[in-house]
Amino acid sequence: MTAGDWFYIGQSLNPIGGLLVSVPWAMLKLHYPLWLVIVSAPPLAYVQVIAADLSWNYLRRLSYVRNLLEKAHSPRVTELFASGGRFIPVFIATPLVGPWLVMLLMRYAHVSHRQVMLPIFSALLAVTIILGVLCLLVPAIFTIHNVLSQ
Repeated sequence: MTAGDWFYIGQSLNPIGGLLVSVPWAMLKLHYPLWLVIVSAPPLAYVQVIAADLSWNYLRRLSYVRNLLEKAHSPRVTELFASGGRFIPVFIATPLVGPWLVMLLMRYAHVSHRQVMLPIFSALLAVTIILGVLCLLVPAIFTIHNVLSQ
């Protein structure tokens, strides 16, 4: 594995930048095929969700964190965050605020990982496909434009 491959893996795992950096890097710099990026990037990005879920379980065991969360917890806050893991709100929120933050908010609202697994992973897959297709089309459009202008 080259340093570029490790950069791709690291950026896919990264909560800041993440897929927005790793997919173009893989396709435009490393020349990975689209199918490989679609198969590898969403599972790597989903590691953020697993880390957030495991961290939440650890943090809840700490008494001062548990007390802080219980003080801040109210029925109104639960109602605000608890979409019950409905597909569309979680699907839309995932690329906007990040999969790890969506998972933490859902755990704060007492929504289990199982309930939000599919919408979060689907959103990561959709982002990867959209970015991958753009990485194929945008350079082709500029190539066609250059050929036609000559």
